[in-house]
Amino acid sequence: MAYYLVRVGEGAKYAREAKKGGFIALGWSELPSLSDLGTLERIKSQLFQVAQNYTPAQIAMAAGQVHRFGLEMKRGDIVLSPFGGGEYLVGRAGDY
Repeated sequence: MAYYLVRVGEGAKYAREAKKGGFIALGWSELPSLSDLGTLERIKSQLFQVAQNYTPAQIAMAAGQVHRFGLEMKRGDIVLSPFGGGEYLVGRAGDY
């Protein structure tokens, strides 16, 4: 079992919605299913295509975050998400 910190929107913007819906999510709707990409290098390649205003360092950082979320995080892992005011939502990951 692993622990992950997932911010649901800048400044916990979507934390209430995530809590109500029982989900966590990333904001890269331009990417295909991460199951189809399968590797960190393929995620980087896709991000280079959709995030032209990102530097190579920003692409690498974003790709690592996306890879951990979609391919490393497993069912049952602990997920913490800032809720605001020093509070955190805590739950277990389900299937991607």
